[in-house]
Amino acid sequence: MPDSMIVTTDELLAMLDTFLADRQGQWWDELFSKRDKPIPFFVEKPDENLVQMFYSGALRSGKILELGCGHGRNARYFANQNCEIDAVDFSRVAIEWANEITPIGNHKINYIENSIYNLQLKAGSYDIVYDSGCFHHQAPHRRGSYVDLVATAIKPNGNFVLVCFSPEGGGGLTDRQIYEKPWLGSGIGYSSEQLQRIFSPKFVINECRKMREAEETEPVFGKNFLWVVSMTRRSD
Repeated sequence: MPDSMIVTTDELLAMLDTFLADRQGQWWDELFSKRDKPIPFFVEKPDENLVQMFYSGALRSGKILELGCGHGRNARYFANQNCEIDAVDFSRVAIEWANEITPIGNHKINYIENSIYNLQLKAGSYDIVYDSGCFHHQAPHRRGSYVDLVATAIKPNGNFVLVCFSPEGGGGLTDRQIYEKPWLGSGIGYSSEQLQRIFSPKFVINECRKMREAEETEPVFGKNFLWVVSMTRRSD
């Protein structure tokens, strides 16, 4: 019988991952295979905050890492702003969908099918890290890994923009309940105070607001059960 004793932190995290193994690649593949399902983000529109931030000058062209890119709706907007993007998603089906839509010959977007925790990242290599919907599907034991990943990838004073569930958007489970079930539900909703506690050790939170609800006729995506959090990597 193999020795299953846990010694390292990585071994502990890997063991805890197995409690929520249903939220791995196959789960996301099944979700993204249902393109006709009325899922809010199955649209060909960028986030309203992303458009607004480029319009205002809060974001500028550069090297981008997008975590949880889905079918690439925001990655394509970044490309249109003359950015170079590494766009990562765990789902093979999502990446296939993204490649179907992205124009052939567009070399600004590098789609990567992988877990964000398996990425080989060069420290300080991105001007912007963008996440619209990835963080709130991370299990509680992965929060520290997630913060470290973003803090490593981004340049000092670089921009990190997070779009995630507010309490109204999440499944309402406590961390303990997630492991007791075990189930992540529809995702984890966070209060602004919780986001401050999670990210403030390595990031300065410049803005935390509710995403603007966008009308169906608008060329942008927006749902008011989501937070938009703009942060800057601390240089110290």
